[in-house]
Amino acid sequence: MKKKFILLLLLCLLSVLTLSIITTQIQAQTSLEILVVGEDIEEALLTRLSLDPMFVITESNTIGSDISGYDSIVILDYTPTTAEINLLGAFPGGIAVFIYTNLASNATLLTSLGLASSINGTITSGNFSLPVPVTDTFGGDPPPILENIQWNSVPTITNYTTIQLEGTTLIETSDESDDPNLALITTSGNEKHYIFNFFPSMEFNQELVEWPFFNYMLYLTLKSSIGDPVKSYADWDYSPVPHTKETIILGVAVLLTSIATIIGFIFAKKYTKKNPIKKSDLQEISKEEEKAAGWEEVGMQRQLGGFLVQLFAGLLIILPNAVMSALVFPLLILPSPQAVGFYDFTIRFFEALWLFFDLGTSVILVKFFSEHRVKRPEQAIKYVQIFVWFQMLSGIAQLFIISFIGSIVFPHTFLAHMSWIFVTHAFFQWPAFFLVFMYLFQAMNRIDIYQILNLLLYAVFNITIQYGIIVLFRYTLGRNPIFGDGLAGAIGYSVGFYVIQIVSFFVGLLFFKKLGFSLKTIFRIDFTMAEIKEALKFGVKWMMGAILPPLGWFIQLFLLSKFLPNYTQQQGFFSLAWNFAMIVMLVGLFAQGFLPAISESYHAKKPVLTRYYTVSSLKWSAYFDWYLVAALAAVGARFIIGGAGAEWAPAASLIIWFLVFHSIGYFSWLGDWLFAGSDRPGMAAISWVIEQVIRTSLLAVFIPLNRWFAATFGSPMIAILFAYFPALIIKNIFMWWQIRRNDYFKFKWKDLYWQGIIAPLISAGILYGILEGLFRLIWQGEIITSVVILLIGTLLGLYIYAFIASWFGAFDDNTLEELKTATEMVKGFRFMAKPFYKITEWASKISPLHNKFQISIFKEAAAEAKELTKEKTQLVI
Repeated sequence: MKKKFILLLLLCLLSVLTLSIITTQIQAQTSLEILVVGEDIEEALLTRLSLDPMFVITESNTIGSDISGYDSIVILDYTPTTAEINLLGAFPGGIAVFIYTNLASNATLLTSLGLASSINGTITSGNFSLPVPVTDTFGGDPPPILENIQWNSVPTITNYTTIQLEGTTLIETSDESDDPNLALITTSGNEKHYIFNFFPSMEFNQELVEWPFFNYMLYLTLKSSIGDPVKSYADWDYSPVPHTKETIILGVAVLLTSIATIIGFIFAKKYTKKNPIKKSDLQEISKEEEKAAGWEEVGMQRQLGGFLVQLFAGLLIILPNAVMSALVFPLLILPSPQAVGFYDFTIRFFEALWLFFDLGTSVILVKFFSEHRVKRPEQAIKYVQIFVWFQMLSGIAQLFIISFIGSIVFPHTFLAHMSWIFVTHAFFQWPAFFLVFMYLFQAMNRIDIYQILNLLLYAVFNITIQYGIIVLFRYTLGRNPIFGDGLAGAIGYSVGFYVIQIVSFFVGLLFFKKLGFSLKTIFRIDFTMAEIKEALKFGVKWMMGAILPPLGWFIQLFLLSKFLPNYTQQQGFFSLAWNFAMIVMLVGLFAQGFLPAISESYHAKKPVLTRYYTVSSLKWSAYFDWYLVAALAAVGARFIIGGAGAEWAPAASLIIWFLVFHSIGYFSWLGDWLFAGSDRPGMAAISWVIEQVIRTSLLAVFIPLNRWFAATFGSPMIAILFAYFPALIIKNIFMWWQIRRNDYFKFKWKDLYWQGIIAPLISAGILYGILEGLFRLIWQGEIITSVVILLIGTLLGLYIYAFIASWFGAFDDNTLEELKTATEMVKGFRFMAKPFYKITEWASKISPLHNKFQISIFKEAAAEAKELTKEKTQLVI
């Protein structure tokens, strides 16, 4: 049966290959003689004109006296003599003219051909324009240069001229441009002459030359000018999309991967049947790591201690990470906003699809493992195995669907120019289990190791390995003019993320083996249909809600692509600002760390401990969230403006909006994991539905008004935030109303309002005022002082904030002792943790508000934590 199945797959593949070869036979085409005229023609431009071997290029610095042998002429800012102008006037072939300094100062050629109304113009040095198509002047089908190119993906251009062109305007500057409604590309009435009111130079318009449609634009211009039929972007052999050969290779790769996965599954099944799991492995997994002081005791100190490891490690690497991501990355690693936009668009497009296929298996692993680990370790390990094999098997389906869509369908859509990024990203969904150890350590309540792996993946490997791969792709694939530097860098961005996940897997494996666990345990197949049904019953409900935020992101990007000129570049600005503000998401990881704790206490029927976890999670989330928001609000815009350069300056105006958004985000992050830990994935899904329905509805209203937002707030992307805020506020209200309806989470607001709201909020406001005043004195608008203020704001700012918050009564004796225990658990960062605690303790002692606002349920919660610890240590297998 297995042999027949494999034979059937091979026959299907052979049929597809044969059909593809037959249907893609292309007859030889007559060559076209092209004369390219200009002084010091850039190699990059000449290479792109020569891409298609149909065009036989002759390079010259003059037009000469005989042009009868040419089919088309490309004039690169060359000022012809009177005799040459007369020759061009009588030339029956096509002419394409690119204007720069020479023709701008002497446009006699253009006026003689009736293509301009002014004899000269100026170069708009330093001004930027957004090219937009003009389609309302065509009664029938628009010219191919309009119909076949996605012009809303074009980057901004500079050094265009103010010459008033005549003829039919195809492309003009947008209303948002420095010089609005100026003709950029025009054609003559017979469409034989094409005039470009700018120059494609790698010196000042590199983004345009690297634009994935630029080569195709040259092809369309040359073919259209002589009246020849043109191929679509997908069918032109030199567009950066998968063609027949690449599609066949992708098909073979998918088939071989599928066969390897099926064989692996069969082997694992047989091995499991012959080799029962060892009880020693189960015992190791079921018990706490007693060598790590404090980690074997149930309580808030584990979540807090684990987060402090991450926080201090994060603060130490935040400077090099921020310098790399906000300064080095846009200047040296990938200096192309549109390329960043390509990658960001791809990520957002895939997130919803990946979550759909994932079916919440990562959450299932953490939730069910922590739930069963103590009393039924043989059951707990099955959910790790389900995660591993589900990821591999569902990855095959994702490979087939996305590689098929990416290589065959996408090239014919508005996403054509991103087809290769989509295809490469699809292949990285197999085997997709590389983060298994990170989730497993989270489930084991080894939050310290979980946080370390998280930081390595997202804050160390990304700025070393991933950035290195981006540069590698730029200087290899980027040398190919079909792809260019920007698109190659975006593909490298995607490949790099896959590589760093593999590296993270092996680092996690080292920790896993060090704790005495067996790797074979997680690749076994001990689970049955009963566990699969239980897992999927939870996972489907979780997925139905979790899929909505990334789906909302995709709708957002779709709307941007339809209504916002230059959307890929604007998305690049958005991405830079968003990623800087995402430093606050350290608190999101803290919130996620509560899933195993809540699942453990909730299912062990410890209501007071569960309530205390809820109060403490809200308190500490606000504490760290508002500290980071205050520090980054004073740093953010200055850091971008001073470091990333003028090309990225539009990102600076977005940062403060993102930080305000994140200042209330922790309510949502915590709520999601409290729902998951208490077996209410359906309620989490409803809250996501509420948020995303409101958000997408408002996005549909506000994004088309992007011009107003750009004029009023300085960036068209502010329209997005006007949709985000009301949606998140309404979701938070609904979510916490539902959470508190469960008696296990019905804490008293008096336990929270001072320590968890008033004290940290006042302290954040004071911290911002101190830093803002200081930075106004020391920041000089360049890289050095930009780095200095980041260092002061994030590192020194934490200790200033700790003192202020403690003085305002953010701690009582109990929570202060809990912080002391947590800081003693922080290994490797005691030099940061000890001063943090000592400053907090000192400020508390001199505070007139200390012990005035105690958390009333602390002692009862501590008693339940001791009971649960005793239950765990009594386990014998």
